[in-house]
Amino acid sequence: MILSKNINILKVEVKCNNMKKMIYLLIFSILFFGCASKPKIKKLDNPNYLNHFYKVQNDSGKIFYILGTIHMSSYPIDELPDSIEQAFIKSDLVYVESKINYDEVQNMQKYLYENSISSINSGECLNIFKNITKQYSSINEEMKVYNAMMINSLATNEVNGELGLSGDLSIDVYISNRIDTDNKAYFELESIEEQYQIIAELSKAAPTYLLKYVEDKEMLKDSIKKIYLSYSEDDLYNNSYNDSDTEIIDFDSKEIEEEFEQYTKILGTNRNDDMISTILNSNSKDTNFIAVGAGHLYGEDGLLSQFEKNGYTITRITE
Repeated sequence: MILSKNINILKVEVKCNNMKKMIYLLIFSILFFGCASKPKIKKLDNPNYLNHFYKVQNDSGKIFYILGTIHMSSYPIDELPDSIEQAFIKSDLVYVESKINYDEVQNMQKYLYENSISSINSGECLNIFKNITKQYSSINEEMKVYNAMMINSLATNEVNGELGLSGDLSIDVYISNRIDTDNKAYFELESIEEQYQIIAELSKAAPTYLLKYVEDKEMLKDSIKKIYLSYSEDDLYNNSYNDSDTEIIDFDSKEIEEEFEQYTKILGTNRNDDMISTILNSNSKDTNFIAVGAGHLYGEDGLLSQFEKNGYTITRITE
């Protein structure tokens, strides 16, 4: 929503640079995946961002350059690929999911406790949570005061650390910093509070699914690796991303299947609809740059399809 110092959250020790930064990067991970602790294995290569870069233009000449990002990386980004760099420079307005601001999270932590695991009255969730505490060193029994999305994010964070991945090194953070250094005008598609509200909403609608997804640590590690690697593997990305849930979750349970449908609606469909509506109804410029998680680009309700439905021509930029 990086991690090195020890702090206390409800008397629970969690490794991070500081509270605000850790919490925000965990929340940021909702949009794909997030931060990381000290790498324990050989780092993965940095992703190929050009596989998810598009020029979207209408008949009147209005241009949106769209970059589908991945919210984690193994190494710092020194510079953008040239075509992305030039598009960023020439754009008069930059759209981002949310501008990274660690100070704003101070008043948002209440959302991490809404619909907590201890309050949702589900024996299955409590049993899954107990299994999770046995596999993850960063999660213990006291943490049931948090909601399922927070536990999901903490588990994902721990696995990312073991894979050497960090949200703090992501292209989203790089672009956020470039907005500041280049003094770029920007527009947030979501506020930080809206992202926190999504956490509470997801935890109410799909608590069993969220916990089940991280219950098996090794399967979660394989799934994250597959998503990360497939981001760089051209058109394989979209299929791999969609398939990862079915591989890690047993959908024989009707409850899990229904929760998954709610999860994808809240996390994907609803947000995509809000994003495209905001972009098309905002005071956009002649040339604009959009940086959002790659998962928001594809599919029937993805941003690319919705731009096309609104009369825009889509051109993929590969070099």
